[in-house]
Amino acid sequence: MESIKNTEAARLGTDELHELAHGVVFLDGMAHRQALVDRVVGPAPLSGARNRAGFLELTLGLVRRRSAWYRCDMELFHLVVLVAAGLCALVAGFLFAFAVVAMPGLENLSDREFIRAFQVMDRVIQDRQPLFMLVWLGSVVALLLALAMGFQQQDGLTRGLLVAAAAVYLFGVQLTTARVNIPLNNEIQSIEVAATGAVEQKQAREHFEARWNRSNRIRTAFAVVTMLLLLVVLMRLPAT
Repeated sequence: MESIKNTEAARLGTDELHELAHGVVFLDGMAHRQALVDRVVGPAPLSGARNRAGFLELTLGLVRRRSAWYRCDMELFHLVVLVAAGLCALVAGFLFAFAVVAMPGLENLSDREFIRAFQVMDRVIQDRQPLFMLVWLGSVVALLLALAMGFQQQDGLTRGLLVAAAAVYLFGVQLTTARVNIPLNNEIQSIEVAATGAVEQKQAREHFEARWNRSNRIRTAFAVVTMLLLLVVLMRLPAT
């Protein structure tokens, strides 16, 4: 009898075993569930009906429990992606405001006024303004967490979109900021406006302004692309 059970179990396909052992899909109808159990454990005698019923209850309980875990994981993943998209959108809006409002406004100032005004604005960031740091660093953490969860729960296009969003944001926004904008900010901060003449101020501005604006436009575009990719991911997720 044991060899017959093993032989019958060996004939089962992978999908059928997953149905029974892991509850990947709900079994369709009591007749199908009964037949599947019979093929794995063999027909039980009448005296073993209670054992068979208990086994069925255990199997269905595992199916329901796994389904509940899956829904919980998907809800958490959906929330993490939503937070990442929101924070990246805030970063994109911050950079966009600099590109179309702040820097064009500073452009109308004299060299001395331009340097001093940018120093004052940048000092707020360099003093680690709490809300800014929460958004800027939180966007990185949320995006990496979404990527890690996506590798566990998703595949195909959704996983590819998460990888693309993380790559675009980390290299296009964060790396650009670290390699170009922050060093330029530090150069401007090091200037003693009261101790420098008009020529030095003009040279410092010419060295700074065009490069900073070009880099900011690049990272703004990448931040917007990141946000759009995450929105596509959200649209592809099943409703929870």
